Amino acid sequence: QLKAVLPPIQERIVAGEKVTPDFQQHVIPLLGRLGCNSRNCHGSFQGRGGFQLSMFGYDFKLDHDNLLKRIDKEHPEQSLVLNKPTSEDEHEGGLRLPPGGWEQSLLRRWISAGAQTIDKTSPRFVRLEVTPQQVVFSEKGESVPLKAIAVWSDGTREDVTCLTRFESKDDSVAEVTPEGTISSKGAGDTYVISYYDNGIFSTQVILPVKKYENSQYPDVPTPTKIDEHVVNKLRKLGIQPSELCTDEEFLRRVSLDMTGTLPAPDEIREFLNDSSTEKRAQKIEELLTRPAYVAWWSMKLSDLTGSNAGYLGATEMAQPVAGQWNAWIQRRVEENVGWDKIVSGIILGTSRLPGQTFEEFMAQQSEFTSIKDRADFTALDNTMPHYWARDNMSVPSDKALAFG
Repeated sequence: QLKAVLPPIQERIVAGEKVTPDFQQHVIPLLGRLGCNSRNCHGSFQGRGGFQLSMFGYDFKLDHDNLLKRIDKEHPEQSLVLNKPTSEDEHEGGLRLPPGGWEQSLLRRWISAGAQTIDKTSPRFVRLEVTPQQVVFSEKGESVPLKAIAVWSDGTREDVTCLTRFESKDDSVAEVTPEGTISSKGAGDTYVISYYDNGIFSTQVILPVKKYENSQYPDVPTPTKIDEHVVNKLRKLGIQPSELCTDEEFLRRVSLDMTGTLPAPDEIREFLNDSSTEKRAQKIEELLTRPAYVAWWSMKLSDLTGSNAGYLGATEMAQPVAGQWNAWIQRRVEENVGWDKIVSGIILGTSRLPGQTFEEFMAQQSEFTSIKDRADFTALDNTMPHYWARDNMSVPSDKALAFG
């Protein structure tokens, strides 16, 4: 049986309840909502103004250790962490904590209670739940509030809307306030992303281009699962699919998309003279077997993931390493390896194995670049570690963000 949802800590503080804020559940999310641990503030890898927080609050020990240097447990009101954001002391980031507000009270209560951190007995964050999961507006100017619930391993469920960061991915379609109220701005669809702890939730927001009753929307064939998803999305948006393109248009588009080349004259004539109702599906399957498909999509994926000899060290090894990167991806495109395995093979890529001595590691790397009896770098059980070795970004967090 689910526990009752605790009211927002904002309400409990304003009501004067004797509540002690928790470091992970309340303090760090509040700092995140205020933007204190963002990349352009104290979450930067070098910090800001001599004070550093982990970006988006991923390192509780670092954050707690650094916050302790800026609090006064005996005289909480004199703590820099309170006075800087309220602009009582000079603060480059400007006003972050309204004086006398519940946010300031939350931090003051945490400090007064001893500024405790988390320990092994603390409940673990399980997930973030946000309602409604989808918002379909009828007209411009409407608004809907979101509600965010944090679920913890001890069964605690708490309304954390006031501690959640909200972000609209397209402000021309929908805007969202810091309090989580979504407002319709124009026709289209987008997502509002909610962030709390390490929980992320995306709420789809739609304002149809045209209103259709279900019976009015045309019956569009959906021969594949992808077609079904596309048509369902178009139906929500009130957009009718374009008319079926001609055979000439289809062949040109599918050839450019899949192989990066235009069809040859003989191929065009053969396709146009083919009377089969399955010829379009057959052409797609045939293009998937062409070397041009493998080369085109290998190049696109190499570019997308950042393969560039100029970023791989100013040595004679930069070009071979870039070649390994491309070959690793090309092997996987050619063998139709799933996107999940390609992505995990890059993000989780390792070069030096645990317990491996430096001499063993160098011997292994030499095997990949030797002229004779070269080891197969592209083997399907090998990860691709070069993504993390790029020197155009010196900070791991920047490399992680660049992948998205």
